[in-house]
Amino acid sequence: MSFNTKTLSNLLIICCLISIGVRPILCFANPNPSKISLKNIEHCGLSAIKKSNALIQFVLSDIKSTYPHHGGGGISEIKQTQTNVFVVSIAQEERIDQLTYELSIDDSCKVALVKKEESAISFGQ
Repeated sequence: MSFNTKTLSNLLIICCLISIGVRPILCFANPNPSKISLKNIEHCGLSAIKKSNALIQFVLSDIKSTYPHHGGGGISEIKQTQTNVFVVSIAQEERIDQLTYELSIDDSCKVALVKKEESAISFGQ
């Protein structure tokens, strides 16, 4: 299989966008569509890795927009405890904040929040 420079450049841009969480709109013109077959980037299907990635990205996005504490040591752990349940530990001074997310996901990778609980483990004296 051979690709021209423009095609490789476009694929590289798409890969870079995906790696930083941007969903590209595959709109570049391909003069020979039979040479490249790009599947729906959003399709999860039965892939546990794709589903986990979508769920974790949802959790990270939620923390970025809703977590009120800016100090501390940041995220120290993200653990999947059940199929669609993740516990995130965030280190703070003398405590670890824990956010438990129960999520749902469909075959097109659409994630929805079912339940979110907050708790803390204190190390204070």
